[in-house]
Amino acid sequence: MASNSIPILFPSSLSNADIIIGKNTVGSASGLPVPLPSELAEEIADFSNPTPVRHVEFWRSGNTRFYNYSNIPLFEQDSTGQLVVKNSGGTTTATLSSAGALTIPSNANIGGNANVTGNVTSPGIGTFTTQVISNLGTFTSLSAPYKLFDIPHPLKPGMRLRHGCLEGPELAVYTRGKTKENIIPLPDYWAGLVDPNSITVQLTPTSNDQCLYVKKTSLTSVEVSGDLSLPYYFMIMAERIDVEKLQLEYEEPNGNI
Repeated sequence: MASNSIPILFPSSLSNADIIIGKNTVGSASGLPVPLPSELAEEIADFSNPTPVRHVEFWRSGNTRFYNYSNIPLFEQDSTGQLVVKNSGGTTTATLSSAGALTIPSNANIGGNANVTGNVTSPGIGTFTTQVISNLGTFTSLSAPYKLFDIPHPLKPGMRLRHGCLEGPELAVYTRGKTKENIIPLPDYWAGLVDPNSITVQLTPTSNDQCLYVKKTSLTSVEVSGDLSLPYYFMIMAERIDVEKLQLEYEEPNGNI
């Protein structure tokens, strides 16, 4: 069966600047394959145009380079298997090592889904314009210098609204509201989510003489005493018990975070 591939041979007479395809032209605006000079020496004169055009270089050492019209190697694979991608100005935009590690020194725009099975390390701030969905069995924590929400402004077309997240020395949850009842029921899932000894309650009366105070707390409810003829506001917080407590201060690994 005939083969559609053409083998590239490297005769011993060639130097390390082995084979160049499309480097020069012969009466055409497009690059043509350069024949092996040791076998077809009479053809060399036809490929003497030094004007840079798009071309490919195959080196005996294992390097492969794809050049643009400005003689800049847009794609380059060295003898170790590392692949380097550059823009038209010659700036490296991505590096793929022989082990499969991808390095992108500038912004990366991903139009579809990105599935990451290993670690993601960023020396700067990670910004996600779409949802970040993970399996909590794998995605266990997210650390950042600060956390934001950034959404289209609900009242001003063409504007955006940005808030920073409140931070503290614990992983906590809260519930709040307004009531006239003496019993404030807590979410049923708090029974397996929070430390009962960490529950704190803030009560805000709506009149001067309500004399409100917390009589009792439990994992299911908070009991309030005082003048309940008028409504009052409440804010109840508790530390999560399903995760480890935060280690507030620790040494940087290898001197870096």
